[in-house]
Order: sequence, then C-alpha cells, then structure tokens
Amino acid sequence: MIKEVVKQENELVINSDRGSRAIKFSSKVRTILKFNDSIIVMLDYYKEYNDRNIFRVDENGNRIWQVSAPDPYNTPEMSSCFTYLGLDASGKIKAGSMNGFTYEVDLATGNLLNKKFTK
Repeated sequence: MIKEVVKQENELVINSDRGSRAIKFSSKVRTILKFNDSIIVMLDYYKEYNDRNIFRVDENGNRIWQVSAPDPYNTPEMSSCFTYLGLDASGKIKAGSMNGFTYEVDLATGNLLNKKFTK
C-alpha cells in the first residue's frame, strides 16, 4: 500500500509498505492523485507524450496506462494536452484539456469518458 508520494520537479518518490522508490519522468510532474495501490500523474506537456500527458503507475513505478488522446484542436500545430487533473465531488477523476474540454478518466483503463465543453 502506498503511504506517501513526494513530487520533486520531474521525479516522484513513493513510500509504500515495500519501501521507497524514485520514478523519473521526462518532464515536470504537475499533479498527482494518490490511491492505495497506484498514482495518477499529470506531467507538463512534452513532445514525447504529445497530448497524452497523464499516466497511472503502480507503487513500483510500472506504467499501468497512459491516458487516451483528447480531441485535437482544429489546427494540428496546437496542443490539446491536459492542464487539469483532479477529483470531482463524487470521487470521479476529471481531466481538463487545453482546448476547453473536460473529461472523466476511467481509473481502470485511462479511457476518456463524458466529454464536456467547459471553456
């Protein structure tokens, strides 16, 4: 079970029943959501991830999923990366994209559900 997660620039330090482990990413960690057995991480936009800058990792740092791609902007040069990650009042995972849409994120799969225009 994950006890604590500390974010430091592009790294997470996960303290769990199994000890402590550091996980490095290619860009800065912006937001984390901690669950008993995993963490959802939103990173700064980085070309390597394109618009799929949200990941779920287990306590050992293994990637469980990478979020599915949001709807793109009308112009391919513009990013639709995620700029918000949080939980709503009912505990559902929400992610907001740069192009003005908010999605529910399925915890098990990383699929985007219930798209709403919010900008």
